[in-house]
Amino acid sequence: MIIQLSFFLLTKLIPLGIAFVIFYWLRENGSKKLGISIFALTIAWALFSSYTDFRPLKYYYKNTFTNHTGIPFPASGEIIYTYYTYPDLEDEYIVTTLFQTNQQDFDAILKTIKENPYFDHDTAQFKFRLDEEGREFHEKDFTERYTIIQRQNLSVFTVSLNPKLRLIHYNRNNW
Repeated sequence: MIIQLSFFLLTKLIPLGIAFVIFYWLRENGSKKLGISIFALTIAWALFSSYTDFRPLKYYYKNTFTNHTGIPFPASGEIIYTYYTYPDLEDEYIVTTLFQTNQQDFDAILKTIKENPYFDHDTAQFKFRLDEEGREFHEKDFTERYTIIQRQNLSVFTVSLNPKLRLIHYNRNNW
């Protein structure tokens, strides 16, 4: 946690420090408004990027699903639940997404997964509990589970499917 916090602070404080030096230099050379503008934009960037570092936007979860599974995020996909941990210096982090689709998109995703040789059908019990807006989804509701293992970065990607409710649970984790 200390390393994560240090990395986070460095990635925000260094640009702010550089922007302050530029602001100070421009102020001394008669361009005070330009210096204030650059410093204000840097502060806005630092605040927004800090927010999205700890609370990624929905497109991040959609892109993560697409990039790691090779399956485009469905147009009908509605994200119900997300979980994210900030990466440490070794780029280890967890991303979890639960989304619901229409029947056509759900069937297309399931067919793509079954036909893809990189997905392994997993029969192991997978424990997770997702509770959002008073609804609970238990692992017993997800009858299909597939795994992709990327050995080069020791990552495990699991896709669990609930055909009855057309729910898809995606998880990216490190070993």
